[in-house]
Amino acid sequence: LFSPIFRSLARKARYVFTGQLYRQKIDLFPAFLFGKECNLMGAGPGSMAEFGDSLKLVSEGKVVPIIDPMPLSEVVEANRRMDTNEIFGRGVLIP
Repeated sequence: LFSPIFRSLARKARYVFTGQLYRQKIDLFPAFLFGKECNLMGAGPGSMAEFGDSLKLVSEGKVVPIIDPMPLSEVVEANRRMDTNEIFGRGVLIP
């Protein structure tokens, strides 16, 4: 799963590993790092209290995902916008 996701990153993007990788090996070619000028970082797991605080923020609507919804019928336009970095947040195709 890492490789296709990493390849889809935009230039100068951040990729944050969270949680346990269960000793999973990943394929990473240094040329990808240089070509994408990206940052790889790890974030250790938080405490259960922090997780609970996070869930509370979501349930209260204080944390809202940033999405750019588009109808599935406009998939070509969505790809064009993605290729030209016109999408802010996550592009979501709605069936």
